[in-house]
This record gives sequence, structure tokens and C-alpha cells, in this order.
Amino acid sequence: MKVFILLSLLLFSFSTSLFATVSGNETRFNAAQVDRDVNAQQMEKYNHDNFETIKPAALFEKGIITDANATIVNTAISTVDEFYNHIVDCTNIIDNTKWTASLYDVDLENGTMSCMLAPVNDLANPIGIFKIQYPNAKPFFNKDLKKAREDKLSEIAAAKDQFNSIYDSIKSKQDQLIQAREANQDYLTVPEVLTSLVLTDTNIVDITASRDTGTIQFKNGINVSDKSQVVLSSAESLFNTYTGLGDVSMTYFVLLIAFFGIYGLIHKFSPAAAAMLEKKQDQEKHTPYIVGLILGVLLFVPTAVYNGNASISSDNGKDLARYDIMDTKWQDFERNGYSLFSNWANDAASVIINSTMQSIINKSGIGTADQIANAYAGKVKYQRMLEFANRMDTTCNDGYDTESMYMKNGKYRYSNNSQTPFATSENYAYAMALHVGSANSYYSDLPNSNFYNTNVQNAWNDMNLENEKIGDYYYPAVSIAQCGKNYFNKSFYKNKLDAYTKTLNQLEGTDATDASKLHAIEGLVNFQYQMFNDWGYLAVLGLPVTKLQTELIGGLYNNPQDEVLSRLNKNMEDTDEDGIMHKILSASAYLAVPGIKNLYDVVSKNVGNVGSVFEGIPLIGSMLSGAAKITGGVVGLGVSYAAAKILLGIVPIIGIIVIGLLRFILIITKIFGLHFASLFIMPIAFAKNNLHIITKFVMKIFATMLELPLFALAVYIALEMNGLLHSIGDYFGKKVIIAMLDNAEAGNNINHMGDSTSLLLSNFTSKLEFYLFDGVIEVAIAAISILLIYVIMVTFHKMVMNIIELEGVKVIDDAAENIRSEAGNWGSKI
Repeated sequence: MKVFILLSLLLFSFSTSLFATVSGNETRFNAAQVDRDVNAQQMEKYNHDNFETIKPAALFEKGIITDANATIVNTAISTVDEFYNHIVDCTNIIDNTKWTASLYDVDLENGTMSCMLAPVNDLANPIGIFKIQYPNAKPFFNKDLKKAREDKLSEIAAAKDQFNSIYDSIKSKQDQLIQAREANQDYLTVPEVLTSLVLTDTNIVDITASRDTGTIQFKNGINVSDKSQVVLSSAESLFNTYTGLGDVSMTYFVLLIAFFGIYGLIHKFSPAAAAMLEKKQDQEKHTPYIVGLILGVLLFVPTAVYNGNASISSDNGKDLARYDIMDTKWQDFERNGYSLFSNWANDAASVIINSTMQSIINKSGIGTADQIANAYAGKVKYQRMLEFANRMDTTCNDGYDTESMYMKNGKYRYSNNSQTPFATSENYAYAMALHVGSANSYYSDLPNSNFYNTNVQNAWNDMNLENEKIGDYYYPAVSIAQCGKNYFNKSFYKNKLDAYTKTLNQLEGTDATDASKLHAIEGLVNFQYQMFNDWGYLAVLGLPVTKLQTELIGGLYNNPQDEVLSRLNKNMEDTDEDGIMHKILSASAYLAVPGIKNLYDVVSKNVGNVGSVFEGIPLIGSMLSGAAKITGGVVGLGVSYAAAKILLGIVPIIGIIVIGLLRFILIITKIFGLHFASLFIMPIAFAKNNLHIITKFVMKIFATMLELPLFALAVYIALEMNGLLHSIGDYFGKKVIIAMLDNAEAGNNINHMGDSTSLLLSNFTSKLEFYLFDGVIEVAIAAISILLIYVIMVTFHKMVMNIIELEGVKVIDDAAENIRSEAGNWGSKI
């Protein structure tokens, strides 16, 4: 509240200093203050109008309009001219004997025109603006995809034909899972199979058949991915070990329950018994313990899953009961939960993969049906907008005496921009009118006499005021502010039109490489979607490979970032010699990449040794030998630079894959560990606070389930943030180097004025320093990107858990950091 009061006081003090009290024909600005602001070049405060918007009901109530529905114009709009003719509506709908209005703004996309309103003969004090709605103009000045598809029917048909095989392939891959489920078959991907195995899911695995054959066998109706065979051999021992524990664990489990149960009951109820004997009050509540005890028995006490045979014969001929696996009601709930969250992860991965593949298709430069329709619709939209802006520009230049608005010093007296004679705000125009003349010059001398429509002319003639100017009493049809805004709108519309036109031309053009691009895209599609069908949400780890093939080495499309960086590199090189020096020095920084220095030494030494064959030649032998050594250094640097460049480009991709696999294995480890731990929850719960232990355990399980969809999201975020880091970091680094070079050159010109030799040497030294610095920045950004990927993929789920106040299995989470440290030590040794 104090802040609000303070802001209100500041706003009030600003408004009272800027605006004078309005009464009759008094001005809304303080002329002396305006002069001070102009001289101090502090005119920013006048660049905005902030006029109040007057609602139609208020206009009708005050008698400004005679028809309450006059601000909604439902005429048909099928051409730009039909809408443009409405620019005089501001004066057509109001009472021109008492009020004057002028077109203040046009919003083509929303189909509205805004009108500035003031009492007649009080132009300096507009009371606000009102809007006229044109419902039929809104669709006319927006993208009409239906009409675009009709106009570009043949082009769109051709685009569909060339992409049919790709989209058919995508649809086929996506339909495989759907068809499997529609046929009442449970199709399991590799991660789902692995999760089912570590959860010893007897609804999935046929226990008897697995025991008889010695291999994992699935129950009838379970359809698993062919690639699942790669995990069966690894998971088989885990599954068999767990099932084998059934025979030996039941006895020990009963003993554990007996021991911890008796201990827990004595520990819990002995104080109450002692208090009763001593006739003391015992206020300890036993409800949580009893509730936890009941839940523990219902959820966590295992039952034996029988193998179907009543008994088996032992070595001594006695029949023994045979149990295949221990199971609990909680584990059934646990399996259903992991299945649900696996489906969530699969759905998230599907969205990510679809979006990424569509982005690759769009960037390939081959026009899809949607791209052509959107580009054509956008082109038509901005053609219409630009046509309107051009018409408005002509009207403004014809309606105003722009020559009288020009000043000899290259500026326009009423404008806040040197490119146009018109200000973009009425406040600025009026303030400058006060500064260069008087309030009466605001509109009195600016518009031509024909810039007032018929209604205003008639009202003016009826007033019969001789030796007066219509511009002292009435606004012209179009205000200064609208003309100023239109200038910049026109530039905006033109840029948009050029962009859409260029895109449409590219999409409709015939590229000789289109066929090979389509083949490459189809290969990527088959790779990515087949991986998704086999590996489920784990297929997001294939996206970095897809990115690598398309952006770095595939040549499917030109990376705009590379074009920008190439242009920036040219900006910092004045001569060809500078270019060579820049490449050598920036490449030198790449020798800091681990292993690259060794590569440099090997290459430069071997190339340099070639010169040894010339050492016996008189006179020129030593020269040739020295030249070979220099050549060896250059070749070594070039090879090392190329290797380091490729390495730093590939390492983030490899990092996502390797770290992603590590994260997945850690998640499976949590699932496996917690699944086994559930067998021991009940005995311990007997001895401790039952409900607290059970609740804590349930939350650990839930947190682990949540990690499955978070895993898919973390991979996507890491991939995108890596690209964003390079987009921003590489560009920003180049701009910093260019600024440093410019500043150094300017400083050298001052410090070494008149001494050309010293100036040349200083500039050369500066380039040596900053070119090397450029390479250091490139290497640093590449190194940081790897750390960024690691941090996102390892800590993203922790961040989410902290937000929702959950805690996962911290011991296993910390294992990732330990593995990273060990891997770092191992890598440094290599």
C-alpha cells in the first residue's frame, strides 16, 4: 500500500508539472516547461499519449453520437479500397457542431479504427479516443488459410505428393502401437520390458515357462519389441535370482516379522502397561501405529505365488511345497503405477519427436502443404496491409503541408524522428507546436483545406466565421499521430511481405537436391520412429544423432547460425592477411582441448621430419628442412583445429546420449532397489513409527515414477539449451571481439597520432591479442555446453522434486556425481 501511495504521488507531481489546468481554451502543456525540455533534449516524456478510451455508451449518453450502434460498421470488406474509404468515419458518426474527431490509429489485424475526440475550437485538449469496429475487416486483413489452399491447390497437391512417402512412413510407425493395443495386445517397448523384469511382474512373465526353458518367457497376449532380446539376457539373472529367493526367504521373513513385531509391540505398549500398573495417565496416541500396522499387513505382507504344482519331489523322496516368487499387494500397485508413468513418458517423447522431425522437415527448404499455404496466406495478408499503408502515406503527404513542417537543420519541427515529418504521438506534435510558435499553430497551418471531409466543411460553413481558420476549430480527417505511425507500419509490413515472398518462392522453386533431401529425411524418419517403437521414451536419446546428421554433417539444410558467424568473422578481418592471422590464432586456442596438443605434436613432427631428406643438399638443404618444419607446424595446427572443432561439436551430442543412458540405468536401479526393499518394509515398520515409514516409502516410490516422464523432458531441454547457448554465446562472443577491435583501433589512433609505424604495430598487436581471445571464447562456450548438458540431465528431476517438496533416493542420485568425477579422472589419464 505504501508503494502504491508513493507511486500515486509521483504520478500526480509529474502530471501537474507537465500539464497545466485545462479550462476552456487553455493549453494542456506548460509552454515554459516544454522549452526547457527541448533545450535539455528531454522529450521522451512526450512520446506517448495515454489517452483515455471512451466507450460507445458514454458517447451516446453525452450526445456525441446519435446512434448507439454507430461504432459498429458491418459493411462488406473485400478490397483494400472498401476499407480505406472508412477513414473519414470518425467525423461521419459524431455531432460536428460541437465535437471534432480525427483518425488517430488503425489496427488492421483487429479491424478497428481509433478516433481522437475534442470539443470544437479546443484542439489542444482532446478528451480521449473512441474506437469504431469493422467486423468484416478483421478476416480480410488476416491469414485466410482456406482461401490460400484454394489458390495454391496445384502447388499444395505437388507438395503432398512428394511428402506422401515420408508422412505415410510416420503414420505407419505411429499406428503400430495403436494397432497392437486395438487388437488387445500389450505391446511393450524395451524400457517397459526391462521395468517389468526388475519388478518381477508375474502378469507379464510366464514363471513356469521361464523356469522350464531357462530363458525369459512372456505370457500369452504380451507383444514385445524385437529389440527387447538385448536386455533379456542381462535381466534374466536378476529375475531368476529374485524368483529363487522365494523358497529361502519365506521362512526368514516370518522370523523377521516375529522378531521386529514382538520388539515393536513391546516398545510401543510397555509404557502404557507400566502407566496402568502405576495408575498414571499415559497420553501417548497409538492410532498412527495401529493404522500403520493394518496398512502394513494389507499392503506389504507377502503372499506366495504358486507355480501350479502341488508339490515337487526332493532328493530324499519327500514332497515339498514349491513357491516361485514372493509378492505383495503393494507391488501390484507399484507395477500399475510404473506402467502409468511409462505411458506418460512415452506420450511426452512422442510429442518431442514429432515436433523435432517436423522442424527438420520445415527447415529442409522443401515446401510442405502447410508451409506453402501459410506462406501464401501471409504474403496476401501483408500485401493488403502494405497497400493500405501506401494509400495512407499518399493521403498524409497530400493532406499536410510537409514543406512547411521541414526545418533547415535536417529535422522536422513536429516530428520525433528525422525520417518522417509526422510525430507518432499527439503530445509530441503539440509540444513542438508550442515550442516553434504557439498553441494556435498546432493544426491551423498544417493541413491543406481539402483535408476536411464534407460533414466538417458544412459545419464550418454554417458557423460563418470570417477571417478564421478551419484548422483552429476542427481536426483534419487524419491526425499527425496516425501519419507518423503509418510510416513505421509501412516499413514493418514491407519487411514481412518480403520475408513471406522469399519463403514462398523458395518453397515453390524446384531444387535439384530435393530428391536427395527427401531420401535423407525419409531415412531419418525411419530411424527415429523405429527407435521410438522399439525403445519408447528412451528414443529421445536418438534426437541428438538426428540433429548431428542434419545440422553438423548431413548438409540437409544450412544452419543460419553458421551464416551469421561467418559474416561476423568477415567483419573483424580487414584484409586477407588478417583472415589468415585470425584463423591461425583462433585455432591456437583449440590446442587447450584435451588430447589435441598430442595430435598437434604428432602431425607437426611427422610432417617436419620430411625435411630431413634435404639436409645433405648443399646451400638449400637447411632452408628446405626449415621450411618443412614450419609447414609441419601449420599442417599440425590445421589438423588439430579441424579435429578439435569436430570433437567439440560432437561431444555435446555424445554427452547427451551417454549421460542419458546413465540416468536411465540409475532410474532402473531405483526401481529395482525399491522393489526389493518393499519386502522388508513391514518387519521394520513393526518396530518403528508404522504410518510414518509407510508414507515415506510411498513418496519415494512416487518420486521414482515421476522421474520417467521427467527423463524424456530433461533430454529435450538439454538438447535445446545446448543449441541456445551456442546461438547466443557464439554470436555474443563475436560481437564482443569486434567491439574490442574497434575500441582498440580508436584508442591507438589517439595514442599514436602522427606516428604511422607505432600505430601500425599497435593495431597489429591488438589483433593478435583479440584473435586469440576469439578462439578462447569458442572453446570456453563449447566446454560450458557439455557441463550445461550434464547439469540439466542430472539435476532437472531434483529441481522438480524440490518444487513439489518430494525427495527421491538421494544416495543413487549422488552416484551420478561420483561417476562423473571418476570418468573425469579416467579421461584426463587418457
